[in-house]
Amino acid sequence: GTQRWYLGSGTVTHRVDATASTGGTNRWLALDLGRAPAYPDRGHADDALLTFTTEPLPARIQVLGFPVVTLRLATSGTDGAVYVYLEDVDPGGDVSYLTEGSLRFLHRKTAGRAEPERLGVPRTFARSDALPVVPGEPMDLTVHLLPLSAVVPAGHRLRVAIAGHDASCFTRYGPAEETFTLSLDRDSYLDLPVR
Repeated sequence: GTQRWYLGSGTVTHRVDATASTGGTNRWLALDLGRAPAYPDRGHADDALLTFTTEPLPARIQVLGFPVVTLRLATSGTDGAVYVYLEDVDPGGDVSYLTEGSLRFLHRKTAGRAEPERLGVPRTFARSDALPVVPGEPMDLTVHLLPLSAVVPAGHRLRVAIAGHDASCFTRYGPAEETFTLSLDRDSYLDLPVR
């Protein structure tokens, strides 16, 4: 089934850090280097990101499928992108990368409802389906993360970390001084496919 985790309440503003990075051994670069992907020191990386962390889990959960994060977000730019990371925070505070997803704002139109247990979020990415971005106007973003199978033990916490850029290997779409405004409550949540 799917468990829904709301990110919080109220409204939060985040100044995008254009230097935020998943490092030189992320999943996109490591294969070119002939190495296994590695995401060291995610706790330090998260200092530059907007993070939402659950309470300690009362029981272990097995995640299997495409986690989907829905955000109601306004940007100060006329284009941009969001990078969303799902992480495991152990009782000692160490942060481990689980998976990630990204979405350029122009491509936010979906071609059907999200299916976390199947294929994530259907999109055409067709030029005719591009949606304009109006500064300050909230957008509904449905971001599916890359699929995974992972067990998160009892006592660990789940974290959703949000960035406006990954400087390691992606084109920058937002303006130089970019601000995100995120509406929480019932508007922003994680749908987690669990067994």
